[in-house]
Amino acid sequence: MALRKIMHMADMHISNKAGDKSLLQKEKYVEDLIESLKEIEDLDTIIIGGDIVDKGGNENAYEIVGEFIERIRDELDIKHILCVPGNHDVNRNALMGISGDKNIKSDELWKYYDVKLKYYWKFLENMNLSVFSRSGGVVSYEILKNPNIILLGIDSTDRIGITDGYGFINLKEMKDGLKKIFEESKEKYQDYIKIAVLHHRPIVYESNSQTIIENNSNEIGLYGTCDSENWQKARKLLLEYDIHYVWTGHVHGTQSGQVRSFDSLHDQINYSTVGSIGIDFSKELKTRLTQEKDKDLLDKLEELKCYGSLNGNHNSYNIWTISDEGLVREEQYKYIIDEGNRRWCLWNVKDFEEETEGDCNVFDIEVMDVPDNNKEPEDYEEKILGIVREQGLYRTGHYHWKNSARLNWIDTSYFFQHREMMFYIAKGFNELFEKEKKLKDVDCIIGLGIKGTILLSYIRFLFPKKKCTYIPENKNEYVRYETVLFDESTEISSIAVLTDVVHSGNTVKALANEVYKKTKKFQNISVVSIFDSTPDGIIAEVSGQAKFTLYPLAKLKVTDCPGGCENCQIYTRKLANVIEYKED
Repeated sequence: MALRKIMHMADMHISNKAGDKSLLQKEKYVEDLIESLKEIEDLDTIIIGGDIVDKGGNENAYEIVGEFIERIRDELDIKHILCVPGNHDVNRNALMGISGDKNIKSDELWKYYDVKLKYYWKFLENMNLSVFSRSGGVVSYEILKNPNIILLGIDSTDRIGITDGYGFINLKEMKDGLKKIFEESKEKYQDYIKIAVLHHRPIVYESNSQTIIENNSNEIGLYGTCDSENWQKARKLLLEYDIHYVWTGHVHGTQSGQVRSFDSLHDQINYSTVGSIGIDFSKELKTRLTQEKDKDLLDKLEELKCYGSLNGNHNSYNIWTISDEGLVREEQYKYIIDEGNRRWCLWNVKDFEEETEGDCNVFDIEVMDVPDNNKEPEDYEEKILGIVREQGLYRTGHYHWKNSARLNWIDTSYFFQHREMMFYIAKGFNELFEKEKKLKDVDCIIGLGIKGTILLSYIRFLFPKKKCTYIPENKNEYVRYETVLFDESTEISSIAVLTDVVHSGNTVKALANEVYKKTKKFQNISVVSIFDSTPDGIIAEVSGQAKFTLYPLAKLKVTDCPGGCENCQIYTRKLANVIEYKED
């Protein structure tokens, strides 16, 4: 079986300005990097995922890059190098230089490819690196043999001009480029492993590596940096040509690793993003400590000769092992300085052999997995109420004998602080939307309040054609977007509202009143929640304005019982401390 090792790095940020040096401009760092790479057998290919220079760069900065590339070529015997441009490779100064031309519109400066990437194209030519197109889309490609791999460089800087913005791909150029490469030699590349490389990360995802690095921190979610509508079209085009791998850069720090399986089943693409190889995170930390006048910690870092960083970030690169049957292994390397001992170390590994069935790689499938009809459906209520019990989320004692009802409190913040729970709840919500006809047909999905907004962010990508928005619980926080979305011309007849808990339904009723005031129309409102805590599982209809249907993942009454009721979940499931009345 033939094997090939490919190094994937990004965000070199090389500068010719004295105060803005990249780590790749420090000799000891480069020596450590080269020595680390020399330990990797069969490495002959390097992918550079954009931001080669810093802040637009100039000819001098690219000359420094060229010297570095020549050095690793010579010392490591690298045969193939593929580059794509990043937002920092766009020369803003050059664009400003032509902005005074009366024939050029200031908001269309991003269109001038020959100007904005002038030094970038010249650098590729000088280094004899692949240039396929200077018009966007597929801008470079490399053919590797034994195993057979085709690397496709995709330009995601199409809409980057004198200001930054989301990644955007010129779809027409991309379509023309793919057609030219593949359709003229369709049979020739039929059995090739195809990998698309771009700078901006397309999707919302979290990596296994990052979760490990952050020690399961409470930070919620990481966001894609591409225009989502543009990416969905680009993704569809990639799949038409059997391209199931997308590797990116742009996001600095520890965000490196594979897309979670929950997302990959929906997307049919394996994504990976590497952190910055050139950013001096230790410098960022020391700058912050200087600003905060924390001299003791600064002195301690200097004394111990440690590498420190904000948010636990480290410089990293990935090594991919690929066989003629597909992806085999991803290794993430990080740079560590501990008491003066500097080294690159293997930080995290993902093996793909177990995810392969026969000769078919799990990411090469053309269709979704067929559901197992004999498999027991997921019992979301059982798991969620189990967590309420285990984590003590029912924060008040339960009176199991009072004649008067009193509202108690479920602390849902636990679910929002743990990514695995948010993905689990998102999966449950998705199943509700797929199963319930009323939810399938809603015109608009609303995240109600802060927690509803977070819930919406986890499922938004599943509904690209539906209107989606958030509404604060306090109407004084409305912004213009919400007032424009709901007016008398709005063609919305049914709404789904996402929230964490429904107690009495009064908050949802207040929302219905607001929508009715703006649209003057009767609304069907479906309320999708983690918990339904209403006494009867019903929200009373608002006459002439709204009719409500509840779709919870778990039902849990939180009012006190008027007696020793054996139907009380809190009592029978031991979800909280139960206070009972006994005459003796």
